[in-house]
Amino acid sequence: MKTIRDRFDEIADGHPFTLLSLMVLVLGGVPLLLYSLSLDQVPDFTLTELTGTLIATFIVEIGLIGVFGAYSLLAGFAARFVLDRFYEDTHVVAFGQMGPLTQNQQMRDRLVRGRFIVIATVLTVLIWTDVLANPFVSWASPVLAWLTVVAYIATYGGLIGLLLADGSFVDSRLTRVLSSVLLFGAVVLGALQCVAYFGNERIDTSAGAMARAQPIAYAFSQLAPSVRTCIEWISTPSWAAAAASAVGAALVWLVHRLLRIPASGPRSIPKRMMRATLHAIRAIGAFVLVVAVVSWLIALVDFKWIVTGKPLPVTIVCVAVFAVWMLRQGWSYRKRRVAQVGLPARAMSTSAASYRNGVPKLVAAKLCTAAAFAILSLCVLIFADLVAFLNGNRESAQTLLLTMALLSVMNWGAFASRGWKMRTGLCALAALFSFVSVPIIVQNPLLFPRMLVAMLGFGNRHASSMALSGQQCATLAPFGVRCAAGKDGAITLTDVNIVNRLGSSMVVELVLRAEPSVSVGATTEGAADGGHMQSRVVRDDKSPGVPATAPAAADPSAPRAEAANVTVQTLVLALPAADAMLRKRAYGCDQPLLDQRNRALKQVVGQAAKSGDKTKVSDGVPTGNNGGRATDIGAAGAADAAAATAAGSPIAEDVGLACVRITIPKDQVVSYTNAGWRTYMAGYSGYIPVAEKAAGAH
Repeated sequence: MKTIRDRFDEIADGHPFTLLSLMVLVLGGVPLLLYSLSLDQVPDFTLTELTGTLIATFIVEIGLIGVFGAYSLLAGFAARFVLDRFYEDTHVVAFGQMGPLTQNQQMRDRLVRGRFIVIATVLTVLIWTDVLANPFVSWASPVLAWLTVVAYIATYGGLIGLLLADGSFVDSRLTRVLSSVLLFGAVVLGALQCVAYFGNERIDTSAGAMARAQPIAYAFSQLAPSVRTCIEWISTPSWAAAAASAVGAALVWLVHRLLRIPASGPRSIPKRMMRATLHAIRAIGAFVLVVAVVSWLIALVDFKWIVTGKPLPVTIVCVAVFAVWMLRQGWSYRKRRVAQVGLPARAMSTSAASYRNGVPKLVAAKLCTAAAFAILSLCVLIFADLVAFLNGNRESAQTLLLTMALLSVMNWGAFASRGWKMRTGLCALAALFSFVSVPIIVQNPLLFPRMLVAMLGFGNRHASSMALSGQQCATLAPFGVRCAAGKDGAITLTDVNIVNRLGSSMVVELVLRAEPSVSVGATTEGAADGGHMQSRVVRDDKSPGVPATAPAAADPSAPRAEAANVTVQTLVLALPAADAMLRKRAYGCDQPLLDQRNRALKQVVGQAAKSGDKTKVSDGVPTGNNGGRATDIGAAGAADAAAATAAGSPIAEDVGLACVRITIPKDQVVSYTNAGWRTYMAGYSGYIPVAEKAAGAH
């Protein structure tokens, strides 16, 4: 019975053009269809337009898949490339199809399939988190501060030791010790982070405290006086006592090594009396050494902080010790199980001499591979930070950690992959992960269809100006445009969004200033009268010109920047004052773009509150793609944002903003100026009246 893969290979070999056409139709058509359905409008195509559009979309999608896949897996591919420079990949021998494994292949397999890449990933995450984020706090208690230093050193020491060590967890005592040290440090650091999160009263918030938050910086700042004291103490004759203690310790160690030599060895000590004497000397020397060291510690070190400290540090240490004890019990249980089954704990076919000769090369390979992985993992961090930024303030830390974790697993697969087919499949899988999971994380399902449409220029763009045929006067009349179809050859609009231009028509979004009407049946005549015919004078440098009688910060309808010496009328929409649901349903704006605008306004309000400069609320709003067109919309939005911030509530959808989409035949669009991606930060949509155009013509 043929499998699905066999059937697919048969179709691909027998009908390649049919398969390619199907891929173009699916990959090129599905994103465009989803984007069009989100607008409640499926464009009407001719066959020629449809074919060209699908082919262009398919080609761009293939390029995006390659770029996203290679970018996401760059760290894993680079680490594998560096490893291959030390240990060449022999595909046949690796699978045991021809002869025994060589020493180089054994070492390479241990790096590729072992714990190396996982430990390198954890170490990389810790290093970049420490460098970029500095998650540590300055403790008010020196006990907690020094406990953080010890746990910090234990965590890094355990990770680096496990990265360089090559023994198994069951057989190697060094590996077990390093794992215990790592677990102790990780548990202590985790407990201290929980204490810092839930117990703010233990944190030192004084000036300059954050400079001592990093554990190594704190240790240096505290040990610097002691180091100077030790240097002064060594320069006095009292250092002789320390030298004598060192000599005694060396003697005890030498005797201990002599006693460990077997009796049958060439350097053994056969006499029983002599061995007993050495045992006595070792015991006496060890006792004297312990007494001397303890007495010096009691005399020189102040242990008062240990007695008077809170029981919290002791509890943290006990929990960490218990975790290490449980880990060692697990190792012992596993070792007993292996012994009962009768399996060797580790089979090594190389001799000790050959292993020692390969250690320097193995250590160099580990260090270089880990360095390449750590440096290029910045690509993963940048991508994760971009996802967190797109997600806004909604659980940005959780979004960052989740994205980093998923991309790390994908890079492990890239590091262990072999052959171009497997690596191409991983790139496609990583791109699929990006296209599926990132929109879910940022709660924007149409993120990538919008990006694809904007890249191709099919929509989701912003136009700083657009000239329409005079036949569209009736369509624009409800929004304050006063023109005559027979007299006006063209209507000039400013700051509009081109939502979709697929097919024979174009969907244009107008960003309007919503004004409440007196009643439900009120018309827009009052909203579109001469009161909104605003004089918008602009200097030659295209910066916003603010009239002296009506500052932009005080009046949202004040003049804003447009072309030099041109008056622009802001388009308005009269809405029932009490019908919020109608406005949300009929005139609602795009939520992701609203979130982007609200975040920018909130940031401006926060900066203005910190600096105490109230003018930043009206003049400091980011202008998006158009370099100075957001004065009026920024002033109105910042005023609402300031009111919401003062009331203690989050900035919601701006009550002075409404969006209307109109469908215009393409033959009615004379021209437009492309000004970047679709945005609400460029300003309200405007209209250049007929008189101004006539005056400009003269």
